[in-house]
Amino acid sequence: KHIIILINKIDMLDESIRKTKINEIKEKIDKFINKLGFESISYICISGWTGQNLIKQEDDLNDMSFIEKLNEIGNKINQKSLNFFYPKYNKKK
Repeated sequence: KHIIILINKIDMLDESIRKTKINEIKEKIDKFINKLGFESISYICISGWTGQNLIKQEDDLNDMSFIEKLNEIGNKINQKSLNFFYPKYNKKK
């Protein structure tokens, strides 16, 4: 079992407190999620509004984007057993 946790609204946080706030969020989630027995837990900070870190990595908060992480996990497991759903949204300008 693998889980990717997206932390949204990072574009709303001031640069000076961004990493501290993200670490606080991770600590709170870790207290609960570590008890569930996942093989891997990944956190990805995103902005759904601007698309930051959804398709490509755009900052130093993450090792990779959401799509890159999905591909990495997908390559680790049998594609036929891949059982997840994620919606695709197109942002119109």
